[in-house]
Order: sequence, then structure tokens, then C-alpha cells
Amino acid sequence: MAVRYTAGPVHLAYELVGSGEPLLAVTPGWVSHLAVDWQWPEIRAYYQRLAAGRTLLRWDKRGTGLSDRPQGTEPYALETRMRDMEAVLDAAGVRRAALLGWSDGGLMALAFAARHPQRVSHLILYGAYARLAWAPDYPHGLDERQREAIVTLVRAEWGLGSRLLADLVIPEADAPMVARFTAYQRVATSPQAAVDILLANWQADVRPLLPHITAPALVLHRRHDLHIPFALGCYLAEHLPNARLVALEGEHHVPFFGDTEAVVTAVDGFLSAMPRRPVPGLTPRELEVLRLLAEGLSNRAIAARLVVSEKTVGTHLAHIYAKLGVTTRGAAAAFAYRHGLVE
Repeated sequence: MAVRYTAGPVHLAYELVGSGEPLLAVTPGWVSHLAVDWQWPEIRAYYQRLAAGRTLLRWDKRGTGLSDRPQGTEPYALETRMRDMEAVLDAAGVRRAALLGWSDGGLMALAFAARHPQRVSHLILYGAYARLAWAPDYPHGLDERQREAIVTLVRAEWGLGSRLLADLVIPEADAPMVARFTAYQRVATSPQAAVDILLANWQADVRPLLPHITAPALVLHRRHDLHIPFALGCYLAEHLPNARLVALEGEHHVPFFGDTEAVVTAVDGFLSAMPRRPVPGLTPRELEVLRLLAEGLSNRAIAARLVVSEKTVGTHLAHIYAKLGVTTRGAAAAFAYRHGLVE
């Protein structure tokens, strides 16, 4: 896959996979690595399934994967990371999208949906939360002693800390998978970035934003999630104005292990209800080519995205021009925008 980067000062790695609408922008939880993810069969299968029939935008958050890793708690403040999401969408040329945020990626998706409602068509939250820490008015939050124990261990011995985190997020995994995921975390982030991200997540609280988020929302949460209790997902569903809760079975916190089909099926069902405006006369493949053209992609880039030859793209464009009654790429792109094929 072709990895791209936003402009600085913090460079964020992102990629576009598949084609079609709606575009689904995924903000990962905890850590990710765009390159390594495709080498792990379970993770690769999960994202391929999500990209079936639609365009998928993935990115590595600051401090993780192929993105820059600034140090200090302040660079990981929620406001800053929400602006990172905006930078990625802008760099990818995405004006409006369905958002999928899992774990702390959900925090960022919620903050973005509250700040930029016009850019969010639908909101999907998996294993997410509005706040982690316990408070008198938030009894289902986690004990501060848990944060201290995790952060202390990660800071003192990243090898043991990454193993503890693996046990928390994939408790149903066998020993070889736990060992592999432990190693994956060490590649996907650094010890200091891990500490900074953990502390920033514990400080975040988006509860005041929830009543102002109007996008249709789907809240997915595994009933026995060992890391983020099911009650925190229930809180989100109860306080978002337009949300539906789907309880999933299992203990894994990450969405790409365990019963991933239940996760993807719920996402597919939710997004399939989104209104679409087909253009009579164009085949599904011609619609894909037209959308990509309208997004500014060259024939070569379209061919790479669709895994076809440039000659095939040229043939599709000739058919599209004839059916639309246009003669230039600009006119075809304008048609796509007028008919809602590109937001």
C-alpha cells in the first residue's frame, strides 16, 4: 500500500485502501503500524474486510507506527490529536466521512465530530469511552491506582510493560499470539511515547461534548472487555443523542482479534443505511473511476488503486465521458460533485 504523510511539524502517516463510498476513516486505538499491520494475517484480513466496497482511510497517530514521535504529555493532548485527524483528512482530500474510532481513537473521533459536525456523516465507536478515570459522577471509571501501576511498569521496564498491556487488550489470546503482540507494541511505539499516550488518555474527558454530537452513532463494545469495561460503552450510548448500542461477545479489546466478523457485520449494516445517489447509466466500476478522478488522481494512480492497467482506466474514462456528454476531466469531476458522488 502507498503510505503518504501530512506536512509538518509532526508528520503523520496515512494510506487509502479500496474504492467506493462511503469513505470510512479509521482512527486506531492504542498503537498501530501501517506497514506491519499488513504483515499480520488477522489484522490484514480485518482491514481488507472493512475496505470491501468502500474507500478506507487508515493512519498512524502521532507517537505510533510510521508517524513522528514527539516527547512530552502536551503533544498528546486531545485537542492536538484531534487537529491531527483534521490534518490527515485534509491531506487525503476528504471533506466528509464516516468515522470509526476504537479505544482512545474514539476520544478523537468524538472530539472531531463535536468540532466539525459538517464533516462527519456517521460515527462508529468500538471499545471507546468518554473518560477513563473514576469520578464521583462517573462511578464506572477506572481506579487511578491502575493507571499508576501500568505507567510505572512501562516507564521502568518497557519489555514487561508491553507484556502487561498485551495481556490486558488480548486476554483470550494464546501464548504465541501474546508474545507476538508484545513485540508488535515495541515496534509500533517507544517506551516514552507509550507513557505519554497513556497519561494523555487518562487526562481526557469528552463528556461535555456528547450532547452536542448530532451524527448518527453506532457504539460497539464487547461485554467482557478486560481493558475498557462494557459500562463505559453503555455510558456513551446513553449520552449521545443519536446512538445505538450493539453488545458483542468476547474479552478482547482490539477489534481485529476474536469475533471480528461480528464487528465488521455491524459496521456494514450501519453504513449500508446511508443514502446513496447512483448515476443512471454508469457501471459500478465506472463510478469508482469517476470518484477517483474527481478526487484528483491521475490515470496511473487510479490504476494502482484499482489494481488494473492504465489502458483499462483510459477505456473506462472514454465510456464515462461518452455517457456524461463531457470531453474533459474537469467537466467529469464537476459532474461528480454536482451529483454528490464526491463530498
